[in-house]
Amino acid sequence: MAQQGIDEKIEGYLNGDLRGAERSAFERDMALDSALAAEVEQQRRLTESLAHIRLRRQSDAAVATARLILDRRRRNIVGLGVLCILVALVWYFFQNRPALSPPRGGTPAEKTIDPAQEPVPPESETPAPSSRSAPSIAQTAPANRPDNLRGATDGEKVDSALLPLFDRALLNNAPVLPEKSGSYSREMGVMNTGSYSEAARLLLLRPLSDTSRYLLAVAQLNLHRPQAAAQNLFPLNRSGQPFQPEAQWMLGLCYFLQGKDEAARATLELIANNPRHTRQQAASLLLAAIDSL
Repeated sequence: MAQQGIDEKIEGYLNGDLRGAERSAFERDMALDSALAAEVEQQRRLTESLAHIRLRRQSDAAVATARLILDRRRRNIVGLGVLCILVALVWYFFQNRPALSPPRGGTPAEKTIDPAQEPVPPESETPAPSSRSAPSIAQTAPANRPDNLRGATDGEKVDSALLPLFDRALLNNAPVLPEKSGSYSREMGVMNTGSYSEAARLLLLRPLSDTSRYLLAVAQLNLHRPQAAAQNLFPLNRSGQPFQPEAQWMLGLCYFLQGKDEAARATLELIANNPRHTRQQAASLLLAAIDSL
């Protein structure tokens, strides 16, 4: 059964679209295939997590809206009270001001000013313009950074406000490279020097394999290309895959950098709630950092 067909059947089974004989046949397949059953269970938990997050966010949005309405009404009441006080003060002033009486002896004569005695204002001291010009953009631009910190996205849509937190999470929890590099020693050596662009170029010349997919995803993630990295990580995030734990962690980072909050939180919560996962602590710390934003 093709993987695409399996994914469609899993989605139909969980959504209730798979009925009758097809549903019974799929349930028999799950009973015979433990890996398929585990994949269905993982997809079910992810779907439930997404639904829970969506419901919680709707509830939070409703509470925030109610608070905003109450705050606006409170401000309107306070503003109306202040306006009434000002009107009352103005009315009291005009009702109780003293009457102006004309001066004795009629209107005083206007004072005549002799132009010769009129003081001359001092000359304005205008500072001379500075000969130094403001620095140009090229003079103030920062120097180029290494590939993994350059922020290059090759046109991919990423949330630039999340880049510092993403880089810190990636730096403190770098993806684990395979211990046995085999024929990929050259690419891994280039990657260890921080030249991720060159490593990605070399890997793209290689035949496609699980190891090349994983190493290419590591390079793309360090280059802030989450969409390309996710495409290489999807086939590795399967039960029984040796790269599955790292692929799941890196997918959470991809979703986070793309601004897919619900998918990122659901993936990271699955990791944080799994005590046997190698990235449990890292996922918990990143979730706490996201909550503090």
